[in-house]
Amino acid sequence: MPKPKKSKLIVGLPTRHEEATIYNALKSISEAIFYTQIQDYRLVVCINGCSDKTPKIVNDFIKDFPHINCTVIESQPGLVNAQRKIVELFPAEVHVFPDADGRIKKDAIKLLLDELNKDKKLMVVYAKTVSLIDKDGRLPLVRKMGILYDSQKMLTPRRYFHGRLFAVKKWYLPPDTEVLKRAQANKNSRELLKYCKKQPLLSADDILMSSYFIDKYGFASIKQVSRAHCYAWPIGSFVDWLNVYRRRNIEVEKIKRWYPEYNYLWPLIDRYTDWRKWRQADFFDKMLWLLYLLMKGIFFCYLQIEFLLLKLGFYEPPEQWKTTISTKKRFN
Repeated sequence: MPKPKKSKLIVGLPTRHEEATIYNALKSISEAIFYTQIQDYRLVVCINGCSDKTPKIVNDFIKDFPHINCTVIESQPGLVNAQRKIVELFPAEVHVFPDADGRIKKDAIKLLLDELNKDKKLMVVYAKTVSLIDKDGRLPLVRKMGILYDSQKMLTPRRYFHGRLFAVKKWYLPPDTEVLKRAQANKNSRELLKYCKKQPLLSADDILMSSYFIDKYGFASIKQVSRAHCYAWPIGSFVDWLNVYRRRNIEVEKIKRWYPEYNYLWPLIDRYTDWRKWRQADFFDKMLWLLYLLMKGIFFCYLQIEFLLLKLGFYEPPEQWKTTISTKKRFN
């Protein structure tokens, strides 16, 4: 069977339970694609495990905007499964992956592509996240924490990329057969497979891929393009904060145990509080950040207890990737 022709640009959108946001997300992505003036493109929406009205809304969008070169496919549930299928079916010089529960600035994709073209050392570039705020200006304390976190004002520099909007020359995550072989070979990590019974073995795109690129191509292979903006709702509940912390740290634990060759990178790419920046912040932000750190400490203890019970065989864990309800709000 002949290989499919490689496009100049493929914008892939893994989509699951996004009925509140998908229509406007597609509109903003389409505007950003047209702004690049690239003719050889395709927007690929990959439905993965939806049980809501997301597929219908995607088809409604295609009917409303028939001039957009948009294709809908399906994959097994999971972000990584969706991205893998997009890359396999639609090869490209560059793949761009936005989120389906946010929107992107009109020039964001062009700015990412320009950076990749300008610096040949780069393998992946990513956008800066800007928090969405309700029109009435209401900001509960927990959302203020999310806005402060997204601002990056209190953190050491980011050395890895985030998955809300990124462009990549060579998307890479290992196949499940390789991951499973590594997991089964490590006696101390088999209990982590219990998180994967109904989920993909790898759930996140940015953690292992960042390690892979840095190890193979160096720190100069990843860059944030600060003028390229993607917009997302900040986390709006402590339950959602727990879900995000939990799924991220379970993924980190998998990679640390299943891909130990990258463990030397963790002290270099993990992010910490920059206490010099904290001292220079205003009083409210200082207190808000301390509350965030206290919350993280509680979540850390919670997850360590979960890991212990799992190892002792007294615990059947819930799914790793729980939907964060507070970030699925409709936007214009």
